[in-house]
Amino acid sequence: MRAGQNSLLCDKPMIGGLVGKISGYDAPREVIPSVPSLSAQLRAQTAPMHREVEIKLGLPGAIGNRDEYVVWLARFFGLYEPLESSLADFCYWNDLGLELHARNHCSCLVADLAALDAKPHDLPRADRGVLPELPSFAHALGALYVLEGATLGGRVILRDLEARMGAAISGATRFFGGRGDAVELMWTTFRSAVDGFGQERPELRADVVSGAERTFGSIEVWFAPLCAVSGSQV
Repeated sequence: MRAGQNSLLCDKPMIGGLVGKISGYDAPREVIPSVPSLSAQLRAQTAPMHREVEIKLGLPGAIGNRDEYVVWLARFFGLYEPLESSLADFCYWNDLGLELHARNHCSCLVADLAALDAKPHDLPRADRGVLPELPSFAHALGALYVLEGATLGGRVILRDLEARMGAAISGATRFFGGRGDAVELMWTTFRSAVDGFGQERPELRADVVSGAERTFGSIEVWFAPLCAVSGSQV
């Protein structure tokens, strides 16, 4: 009896499946919703803030001459220098295959400012009240997402500036275009690392998004004085 029962149990799905094919009826299948990658989640959830920051900064149009270019680079330095320093305090970057020093933007700003006869060490820095609060590595990963994403738009900004100012900014274009042809590869590598982190630590995805949102907020606050002067404040 036990053997027969087992045989019947095995036969039922086969018979049902055959009847379904003959009658043209397919039994409903359970649909398992797919989870978006963490990079896709970041892009979707930060899109409104990203767009708002882009509008308020008004780049590249907000930069009209060499002096204004120096002012904007100095402002970027004032935020990036302390922010990247705080990111370096976390020790898990290598676990994701990310060499943080290779993604340093501040060194490019220092080189550009020096080429324009500006002294970075005399420039004001964003204080703790302006910098994004990054209590964990997940938050820091979200902050780096914003900085790395900015390299993609940097090339667009640089093309416009070079077309309008040419020799006036010659030798001082590392911040907006220093990665050259490697920018796409470095972004793809970073995005893969973010997605891997999201798969391994799904419970921390919200913290990564929070870190990105806080960074966009800090950018908006830090650049507000320049936005008001340039008339791009919305």
